[in-house]
Amino acid sequence: MADPGLITWKVCDDSYYHGHIEKVAIVNNPVVPQNTTVIALGSLDKNITSGSWGFTASFAGIPVLHKEGDLCSDSVVELPLRSGAMYISGLNCPVNVGTVQVEQKAIFYQSPPPGKYSIRCKMVDQDNEPILCLDITIPMYIFCCKNIF
Repeated sequence: MADPGLITWKVCDDSYYHGHIEKVAIVNNPVVPQNTTVIALGSLDKNITSGSWGFTASFAGIPVLHKEGDLCSDSVVELPLRSGAMYISGLNCPVNVGTVQVEQKAIFYQSPPPGKYSIRCKMVDQDNEPILCLDITIPMYIFCCKNIF
């Protein structure tokens, strides 16, 4: 079994964004068979009254999950193959210009197929202007059986 790698992220290179990330903390990085929490601290240069988010997750370059939701509401996204769920905390809209913190959690019930997953997540505001876009890489490996022999 390969050792798991770290979750990595970067801001997409394709636009100007009203959101700016200053710090990200990932609890349980690399992913382990329990909760993984991502807490991001940043700022907004525009007031947000509403908006939406969307993401596409791919495995080996093949899209395996696409979801969209309300930026100002909490959401639960079930992962493929009943492997777990993501809990997405909505913003407490309206959000004024300044500091903002968001928290997302993933809970894994079982190991998904091992390999590298990529996620592109985009958020837009009430005017359909981009708030943020992230490219995330998540190496996933089999959680069981380490040091069994």
